[in-house]
Amino acid sequence: MNRLSTILYLAALFLLFSCQESVLEYPQADVVIVQVNDIYEIDGVNQGKGGNLARVQGLVDSLKKVYPQVLLVHAGDFLNPSLIGNLKDESGEKVKGKHMVDVMNAMSFDAVAFGNHEIDLNYPTLKKRLNEMNFDMISANLFFRDSAEIRAFRQNEKEIKGYKNFEINTKSGLRTLSLLSVILPYNKKDYVHYQNVNSTIQSNMIDLKEKADGVFLLTHLNRREDNELGEKFQEINLIMGGHDHYNFCDTLGSERYLTKADANARTAWVHYVSWSDNSKEFLSKSVLVDINNEIKKNIKVESIIEKWKQFSIEKTSEQGYQMSNVLMEIERPLDAREESIRSQQTDFGKLVCEAMASTFDTADIVVLNSGSIRYDDLMLNPVTEGDILKALPLGGVIKGAYVSGVDLMKIYKAGKLNEGSGGYLQVLQIPQGITEFGMYFLVTTSYVSAGREKNLGFMKDFEWEVPKDLDEGENDIRKILIEYLSN
Repeated sequence: MNRLSTILYLAALFLLFSCQESVLEYPQADVVIVQVNDIYEIDGVNQGKGGNLARVQGLVDSLKKVYPQVLLVHAGDFLNPSLIGNLKDESGEKVKGKHMVDVMNAMSFDAVAFGNHEIDLNYPTLKKRLNEMNFDMISANLFFRDSAEIRAFRQNEKEIKGYKNFEINTKSGLRTLSLLSVILPYNKKDYVHYQNVNSTIQSNMIDLKEKADGVFLLTHLNRREDNELGEKFQEINLIMGGHDHYNFCDTLGSERYLTKADANARTAWVHYVSWSDNSKEFLSKSVLVDINNEIKKNIKVESIIEKWKQFSIEKTSEQGYQMSNVLMEIERPLDAREESIRSQQTDFGKLVCEAMASTFDTADIVVLNSGSIRYDDLMLNPVTEGDILKALPLGGVIKGAYVSGVDLMKIYKAGKLNEGSGGYLQVLQIPQGITEFGMYFLVTTSYVSAGREKNLGFMKDFEWEVPKDLDEGENDIRKILIEYLSN
């Protein structure tokens, strides 16, 4: 993409997707910020037509031909979960985000926030990943703790800071832009201490008001929490967020916005930031850009992605999978998008539940936590083994137990309470009615049966059994679904 085509492409997108009501000219800017969030697939989605981190870097490369200062930021969630992350390398250790760090190291990331899925990793693994990074992680309210102390996490022997300052050359002189980051206290690992989000921002703002000519937030919170921060801290003009997997731009006030992009780099926000000549006041104009095959890939990044793609093909083949093997032809896409599957019953969720039901002679009810489905896209024709492996990267054993109608009602109620999160349940109900005093055979995954899902801890007390007709190595939700679709 040459300079002129880049200008025309982004200008057209700006007119269509700007947070502004109307913009007639191509935006001027002292600095441009490209924002992505929640990325688990390095090589793209929609059969490679959308997403892909090589395209994200390609977008940044194109912008750098037009603008003298371009920053690339990530609002958290990238080390886990993914298909590749759960494969074992030559040393026998699971990859656990090493592939993401490898790819992101080849990119020009200027600041990256912690997401809750970074804290999925145990501390030794997270420490290893942090020391492999050549980009800066930031978080103001996330700290390491052990029996002796609470301290900042370290990255290559340096303390991870709560914010990062950037010196921006403008027509009126040098300006300081600060990116301040916070994370929601979602993942309660024993090596983590979270400070209160509001008090953390408030204390940092006292310091940054003196040092910076502008403060933006790079957050990993839910949408409601981000909006509340925008209302409380009026001096913050832009919140670049993660955690929600769909794109939106919320207006926080005049020239103030909250933006989040689609997961897996299907889109990116491009923010055009300019300061007034004689004050700290500045404007940010935001454009949502589709990351698709209109954007030229960065060759260096693409070569690393291809290396990891080959790794995944080889390792899954050793497990008996064939990524390109076609399982079924479908007339319309199957909905495995997170925004759908975490709030309503979808056709893909139903399909997985049907496969789970097939493992037992008797199955009255099947429930599946939607957080186990990580595809976050429409599954297009044809459906391959690779699609199933990416959709269910964590795998999981299937179990069954007899439960009372009273307990089933508790499960349904908990699933409803979990709406909007990974604890929302995809449900396959075979009997026509549930009675309070009846007994029903319930099928689910080992994760749910162990009581590990939110509001469902009581399920660990049921007497669970595994399917008798499946060998131990075959009792995996991925193999079960692939076998079900193959018949």
